[in-house]
Amino acid sequence: MPIYRCNKCGFVCEDAQTPVHTPTPCGRCGTPSTVYGTVFFVEELIKRLATVTRDFKALQAQQAAAELGDNYPLFADLLDRVRYAYRKSYTNVNLELGKLSQKDGQTITKFCRNLYEHTFFARYHYQKPEKIARLTLQSAPAVRQFFEGGWLEWYALMQVLALNGQNAGNVSYARNVKVVFPNEDLHELDVVCLPAGQPPICIECKSGEFRRDIDKYLRLSKRLGLSKSRFIICSTDLTDEQAHGLSAMYDLSFVNLQTLKNHLQKVI
Repeated sequence: MPIYRCNKCGFVCEDAQTPVHTPTPCGRCGTPSTVYGTVFFVEELIKRLATVTRDFKALQAQQAAAELGDNYPLFADLLDRVRYAYRKSYTNVNLELGKLSQKDGQTITKFCRNLYEHTFFARYHYQKPEKIARLTLQSAPAVRQFFEGGWLEWYALMQVLALNGQNAGNVSYARNVKVVFPNEDLHELDVVCLPAGQPPICIECKSGEFRRDIDKYLRLSKRLGLSKSRFIICSTDLTDEQAHGLSAMYDLSFVNLQTLKNHLQKVI
């Protein structure tokens, strides 16, 4: 049965008399509304629902990433244990919080509960007498990828978005950008932003050991024709001194979670 939805008043009605893809007056307000076949109409609804769901999950990931990045020293042990469990194909993680201060323990349990409510954990239980948080991992690949480094990509992207909302001008941005060179070499860049009228900025996000890949990034930066300040290695494990030393040694910019935003402010 053909159907239409009025864009003005939202009225939905079946219409067997009007040919599909032609306008008909809305039965409630009279505004011309296009009639569609039922199958087409439902397919479009499903596409829109999928888009909304994808955007909602992305928003959830951004919120979780913001907390991880802003409180990384406190949550580092949680991330390490979850990553280790995934690598070993374990399904559960137990966090012993008895040695932490009450404030830090409460912050971690609140964060774990929040992750559980947003389906990043399959199950969460806190044993108050023993002060142990028991977590059951999700098997979904997207969740595993989030804990294994995806959260850091979201965090880096959010630093770009924060600048874009200030006085940085128009900035385009994307995650997981695939670059194919003329010889068909394929590389994937974690985060790329393109300020209006400027060369691109690439941010490679590292939550583990990365030093063995420095030569690879030097070659990639050269092939992309980027200056030192515009190819950034953001590592969770670098101190300010280490980041400064590596930046002085190599033709790349090394930053940590605390210095990423300041560096972006200088180059955007």
